[in-house]
Amino acid sequence: MQNLTYSQFIAKLNAHAGAAIVGLNAHTDTKALKTNNPFPNAQIFKRVRAVGFVGADYEKSVQREGERQGADASGFVADKLPWGQWHLPGKVIEHKLPVP
Repeated sequence: MQNLTYSQFIAKLNAHAGAAIVGLNAHTDTKALKTNNPFPNAQIFKRVRAVGFVGADYEKSVQREGERQGADASGFVADKLPWGQWHLPGKVIEHKLPVP
């Protein structure tokens, strides 16, 4: 396992051609509420583990699967992202709303 900054993570994904399976472990400070908190000086951390598949072209994969099944999916066009835009096409999405 490697500890990467956001910039290092983007550079690593950008250097990898094609699709890849990625796993992320995040350890973040949750900033507990101060009102009625019985542990006002305690640090509370949130741990999240996620595994995902990046770098795949959804539109092309639907078209290939249509061909494999004998259907004409050549005209299939994937919709645009309603909640963001591609920062690194097929790999990283930049959300419209900033993450706090």
